[in-house]
Amino acid sequence: MTAGETARAIQLLTKALTFEENSASPDARELLGLARQKNGQLAHAKAEYEEYLKRYPDGDGASRVRQRLSALLTAGKAAPPELRDGPATGAGKFVKRLTASLSQFYQRDESTITLEQPNLAPDPDTQVNRNALISGADITASISNDRVDASLRVSATHTKDFEDSSRGDFGTISALYSDIADRATRLATRIGRQTRSTGGVLGRFDGALVSFDATEKIRVNVVGGAPVIRSRDLFVDPSRRFVGASVDINQIVKGLDTTVYFIHQKVDDLIDRQAAGVEFRFVDNHHTAFGLIDYDTFYDTLNLALFNGSWRLEDETTFNVAFDYRYSPALMTIDALQGQGVETISDLRSLFSDGDLYFLAEAHAARTTSGSFTVSRPVTEKFQANGGITFSNMAPTIDAGGVQGQLGTGVDVFYSAQILGTSLLTEGDLMMFGVRLDDTSTAQRYVIDLNTRYPFSRKFRVSPRLRISQRNSKTVDQTQFTVKPSVRINYIPKRLFQLELEAGGEWTQTNNVLDTEYVKGYFLIGGYRLDF
Repeated sequence: MTAGETARAIQLLTKALTFEENSASPDARELLGLARQKNGQLAHAKAEYEEYLKRYPDGDGASRVRQRLSALLTAGKAAPPELRDGPATGAGKFVKRLTASLSQFYQRDESTITLEQPNLAPDPDTQVNRNALISGADITASISNDRVDASLRVSATHTKDFEDSSRGDFGTISALYSDIADRATRLATRIGRQTRSTGGVLGRFDGALVSFDATEKIRVNVVGGAPVIRSRDLFVDPSRRFVGASVDINQIVKGLDTTVYFIHQKVDDLIDRQAAGVEFRFVDNHHTAFGLIDYDTFYDTLNLALFNGSWRLEDETTFNVAFDYRYSPALMTIDALQGQGVETISDLRSLFSDGDLYFLAEAHAARTTSGSFTVSRPVTEKFQANGGITFSNMAPTIDAGGVQGQLGTGVDVFYSAQILGTSLLTEGDLMMFGVRLDDTSTAQRYVIDLNTRYPFSRKFRVSPRLRISQRNSKTVDQTQFTVKPSVRINYIPKRLFQLELEAGGEWTQTNNVLDTEYVKGYFLIGGYRLDF
């Protein structure tokens, strides 16, 4: 794409996004939107940016994508109104901007279970698994001039549960923060609920991030706050807090960026997590690579090691390799709560010594190892073949603190193959036929997946899908056959307004030694998305 070959980039990125979701998917979708934009396909670019924000609202590239989407939405409008002059700074007048994405989706999932046994009449049991309306808003207000960029973002949802269930209605806040960057001082600050997946931070937190560009290639970051376990936790947890520092070093050599970090986290007055780590990212015309090592200096153990890499040949054959070793869940002292029947570490300290708590945390955290190797190759201009193998293993955990340990899984192996076709009947259509074999320690599962997308026009797109699977248990005399048809419809009557409807069903037959179980169900998801 840097060489101006945007059409080819669009084709490759579109195919890449048909693979199973992986760590490279967010970058691929962002780049596809950018390629569409550079190719003058503004409506397609807008759709890709919106899909990115829908899937990864707190992703590392979300801020960039919002800026690009905002630029697209305002490209054909009059220039935004300017604010009154502020204090004299020599930085020019301020410009303000407001962007928002509002949505409402109704979700319903219902199933009927019928058990057939010899000499007994069937007794169907129908249950509603989901019956809710989810309303969401993602709003960003920004103000900027030649020196300062400032913004305020809120991303929240409210779920109205129409069933008389224990869940009830609830709200979530996935993001609520302010950003300010000053080019003169080279300082940037973000305060509030935010998500960060670099520098040793493991996701969403309430707190602050301060960054300083020491040079054009070196950025120093200081971060602190409280981890957020669930976005529906609306208040700060005062018992857990962390501080950390990291240094980003860009272009050590051409294409190579690195980050080194240290982070210290506490729960009450106990060490929860204390780790040092290093990350690297490498990109050139034919290779990409990302690696991370996170070492817990308190527990004196490797917490996480991962690597993702790709290599593209001149004939467009692409090899992808991935390796992941980690504690699951991540090794933290708060893991000692598992199975203890209390909710806080302070409650648990009345039952165990601090040394025992550290032992319980390490005992309950399972080590998992996984890896994959995939190959993709264009067969013709419109067809591509993909194939791969993935393995995973979870080590057993020990009995500790009255909680029984988990059994290990052994080595589970997953094989997959796909044929992908694009623009077969009309520009922008998609056909994917895939097969998969899951060979695990407990069962073998065979899957056939036919996934299609047909754009009747720029405004109307239909995406039917059919999945068929057969599962044969290795531990008991049981077989299971499942059919899952579905269809998704996207309609864009106006440039900033989109309607979505997805409906599908499931039919499952499970044959046991003494009985046969039938499950029939359906799901429905429908709603709208408004961007302005």
